Amino acid sequence: MNSNYIVMLALAGCLCAGCQSKSAKAETNPSQTETVSTEEQDIPYKIAEGYFQNNQVKQLPSAPITTNKDFDSLFGMATVMGENGAPTAIDFTKEYVIAVGKPKTDIATTLIPLSLKRNADGEIVFKYHTITGAKQSYSILPCLIIIVPNEYKGRVVLQEAE
Repeated sequence: MNSNYIVMLALAGCLCAGCQSKSAKAETNPSQTETVSTEEQDIPYKIAEGYFQNNQVKQLPSAPITTNKDFDSLFGMATVMGENGAPTAIDFTKEYVIAVGKPKTDIATTLIPLSLKRNADGEIVFKYHTITGAKQSYSILPCLIIIVPNEYKGRVVLQEAE
């Protein structure tokens, strides 16, 4: 029952994150022809499903993952049977990956994406939340992987919400 609650909560969080409105206001400096953003800009992303963090990887990089080779060294595919059993496809010629991981634990742990924004300094800020549950009889390496279009590049900052 408790694991069903965590899964439902995770799915609800994913749905909420996917339904965020996208708005960005910009001001134009008359002496420049370029548009300068003074507010945060929402960045579209999708959650990569069907992957797990490799056991030998102790810590995920905070920098974006931009190649299939780097991604494969960090993650494995968790293919399951059924219509939606294949892992989410990632095209590294058009997209890059931001990954967040937690240390190995025997506590049920789910990472929920909250927002992905470009701040006024041009940094890509990924905010997420960690939900913990009951002790389990096995250990996990909790991780969250999001896929971002290449047009939204910048220094990545990870922020865990309380």
